[in-house]
Amino acid sequence: MRLPSGAGRASGDRPTAQNNESRRRLRFRCLCHLGPFPIYFKALHSISAVEMLAHRMAWSMIFLVVVLTILRKWQWFLPTLPNRRLLARFAASAVLLSTNWGIYI
Repeated sequence: MRLPSGAGRASGDRPTAQNNESRRRLRFRCLCHLGPFPIYFKALHSISAVEMLAHRMAWSMIFLVVVLTILRKWQWFLPTLPNRRLLARFAASAVLLSTNWGIYI
């Protein structure tokens, strides 16, 4: 049994809008595979995992410092320095994050 034209669709939806969305998604998928990323990942093969992990850690810290400076959110940091328990939690989270990155690499 055929439905009449437009039956089963929400009001305002056009088949061309869905087709345009599908084409747009296909273009993005192609760009991910055909863009500069394959070249970037091929260049990473010559770098050791430890060096890559060190870069990730260093650049993440630099990014964090920049964001905290821009947002002016440093007031929480000074009270944490004398609190050894809180510093141990920060250290544990850094070790877990680094382990996760190391496993991923």
